[in-house]
Amino acid sequence: MFLVCFNEIIKYCQECIRNISFLSIVQLIIIWSIYFILPELGIEAKGFSPLMSRRDFIHQIGPMLYHCFIHEGIFHLFGNSISLLVFGASVEKKIGTTQVILLFIVSIVLQPILMISLFSLKLASGNSVVGISGYIFTLIIIFYYQPGKYMDIVYCCVLNIITYIFSLLLLAQVSLSGHFCGIIIGVLYTRGFLDWLFNSHLITIIDTVIKRFIGCLIIYIPIPDNSINTKTHLQIMSLIKSDIKSLLSHCTKHSNDANTLNSLPI
Repeated sequence: MFLVCFNEIIKYCQECIRNISFLSIVQLIIIWSIYFILPELGIEAKGFSPLMSRRDFIHQIGPMLYHCFIHEGIFHLFGNSISLLVFGASVEKKIGTTQVILLFIVSIVLQPILMISLFSLKLASGNSVVGISGYIFTLIIIFYYQPGKYMDIVYCCVLNIITYIFSLLLLAQVSLSGHFCGIIIGVLYTRGFLDWLFNSHLITIIDTVIKRFIGCLIIYIPIPDNSINTKTHLQIMSLIKSDIKSLLSHCTKHSNDANTLNSLPI
């Protein structure tokens, strides 16, 4: 009887922790610890700046890797924490623990590269960027993704603009480019452009490490890999091309109709 009750308790604990997301909790512990401990140690953690990376790339390598763990203030940290808990758990259920771990690593590495690229194209400012918001926008894209549709992109772009307007009202600073880079990473993942990485032996290695070091815990079992339905690169390009053709033909038709109406005798 005792064993049965104990097993039921273990199952209940596993379900609760899965709903909370073990990975999100670990990320939040690191973020909150950095926020409170660094000032006590007298260490000033600087964010990543695309402008400074052009002038002094070597000294920007550190901020490139840890800027997502640094936050501007307590409200910035609290808002990102809530978003990470909600979308982190949902996406982990959707694609699996191993995929989320690799996605976070890819986000840390790829986001600064995209920001430097946007800055080089004059599409982003060179201001210093901090926070995990970019990764959260990647999670939001994956959460709302539906094959063959674009509402996830539209929703995140609108949310990015609303966030920016809201920050202006509060006299706060928000990095539109950082959020936009997170959206790009989410689009690359959901549209299959990163399948070569997420279907590689690296997934197997990370999965083995999880089972050995995390899966050994009694109350936590990693969620198995469950890749979302993506399309190949050729399918994506063909779909985009057909959408553009449909849009052009639709515009041409309306233009011809308008010209016909204008030429009618009075």
